[in-house]
Amino acid sequence: MAFGITDLKKGTLFVYEGQPYKVTEYSQKVMGRGGSIVNVKIKSLIDGKVLDKTFKGNESVEPADV
Repeated sequence: MAFGITDLKKGTLFVYEGQPYKVTEYSQKVMGRGGSIVNVKIKSLIDGKVLDKTFKGNESVEPADV
């Protein structure tokens, strides 16, 4: 059961590119005509790497089962 990018909050666990990640920072920017961009800082639960990712508001991710 996937959930939308705009449902991500700080501390949310989800799967990205086959690995579980935890959201450490979240910010949403609403663009004109209803679109939005979500900027998140995510930390891998496997190796601890931190990534900055930008998602479009219509994308979705799978929750991590940890």
